Amino acid sequence: MVVFRTLNEFLEETKLLLDAYPSTTKLVIRYRIHEADAYIFVKAYEIANGICLKYRTDKLAEMTHLIQMQGKFAFVMNGKDIPVEEEAKPQEVQAQVTEKPAVQKAQSSTKSQKKKKRGKRK
Repeated sequence: MVVFRTLNEFLEETKLLLDAYPSTTKLVIRYRIHEADAYIFVKAYEIANGICLKYRTDKLAEMTHLIQMQGKFAFVMNGKDIPVEEEAKPQEVQAQVTEKPAVQKAQSSTKSQKKKKRGKRK
């Protein structure tokens, strides 16, 4: 069992493990929440050869990166190619930009209808 100190080392070794044994490699992500701390534990293992890789973090940026990588690793474990994300068409981007100000105007009109504050009564 190997415990890694950096995320990059863990991801590189996990990728090599998945390339070598794509059908039998397992990737497990679990978390633990205490009163003051939250941790995420990641374990990649291959049972037949006894290879186990572990990593633990409490950094939010690394947690989100690990969750994104889990999706890519799932494609590799199932023997499928990782899909390439298509770029948004210019027309779709312009439509999204025009819709956002309309939503913001509706929200700003509801904020202007606040109740007046009353002063202290004597």
